[in-house]
Amino acid sequence: MDERRSVSIKKNESCIYAGHGGTEYICYKKDSNFLFKSIKIPVSYFSHLLADYFDGQEVTAYEKKLLNGISKVPVTPVMEQILAETSRFTQYRGGLGYLYLDGKLLELLSIYLSEVLELRHPDGQ
Repeated sequence: MDERRSVSIKKNESCIYAGHGGTEYICYKKDSNFLFKSIKIPVSYFSHLLADYFDGQEVTAYEKKLLNGISKVPVTPVMEQILAETSRFTQYRGGLGYLYLDGKLLELLSIYLSEVLELRHPDGQ
């Protein structure tokens, strides 16, 4: 929990990593011309999603690859679209907004995971 690490993200790049459970800070270089979007997902929720869709050996390999390091991939046009759509969840009242947001989160994760992982081979080979 007390471990400090920094991540450098370039324009049109995305990453997934396990946070340290505390406050995180974002710093921009002077005259930056891009937006930063962040989605925080509890590790327990993320692990539960993996367990729902993959078998135990795959879950272990994916968690090791995704949560023990920092995986970066380029932001695809579809990812950009989903990120834009997540800001619209407030137009739905109550539980429907959260249902909409959960669907978008699952959609984003499936696209992101397909970019980071080779789903045919849990070890990434």
